[in-house]
Amino acid sequence: MRWCLLLLPLAAQAAPPRLASTLDLPSWLSFSLEHRTRLEHLDDDPRAPTPSPRTAVSLRTLLAVELTPGPFRAALELADSRAWANDPALLNDRLVNPLEPLNARVGLALENLRLDLGRHTIDLATGDDDHTDGRSTRFDPLFAARRFEFGPTGLWGLLSRSNLVSPGARLSIQPAATVDASVVWRPSWLWSARDVWAATGLRGTNAAPFLGHHLEGRFRWTPADSVFTFDTGLALWLACPFAEATPSARAATSVYGYAQVTVVL
Repeated sequence: MRWCLLLLPLAAQAAPPRLASTLDLPSWLSFSLEHRTRLEHLDDDPRAPTPSPRTAVSLRTLLAVELTPGPFRAALELADSRAWANDPALLNDRLVNPLEPLNARVGLALENLRLDLGRHTIDLATGDDDHTDGRSTRFDPLFAARRFEFGPTGLWGLLSRSNLVSPGARLSIQPAATVDASVVWRPSWLWSARDVWAATGLRGTNAAPFLGHHLEGRFRWTPADSVFTFDTGLALWLACPFAEATPSARAATSVYGYAQVTVVL
């Protein structure tokens, strides 16, 4: 097994004023722009028979605009995700999704009433008990953050809020206002053993609903008076009976490392 922990140079300088302040926008108009560049590497992907190792550079840009003149409301959030990878099979909608509207809505806010009309995104924890009955009761979220619960996304992203039971233990420390770190342990089971492990597409057996152990360590630094955040981490997946009972799964220990820089204007 080959693996590496990827690091970015931790260097930044004093930041210029935020973009909204620089543009001197009126109070009823807000504007934000965020960009993230991530370098990531994965050995022994549990989603066999995918090639190993896998390396990618992914770019994500988020744009949000909100107008609140008087009682009227309008908001637009756009996401643009692009990637370069050593394996062309990685360039699918898990990593690449150019210019997708996350939220687009208009509304009216009165003293005791608020009405919104448009597109919203939402997350919903279900599993499909019988994949042969022509009816799916599993909800797969298209968007929304799962990083804070289920570890890194991108090439990793082994866990999601779909057909999953996964308690966890987390230890977080913040030795300084600009630095935080955490370690996480999370064992995981299928909610319905007859349904798939949603993040991988693998289908197990009734006798092996226990997926494995997810271990993660993360370090994050946001320099004072800076628009930059630097983030690096390492994740391990310790396969259990599910992989042993599923011919298409990889039973080796999976190792993932990433480093990223995010700028928020």
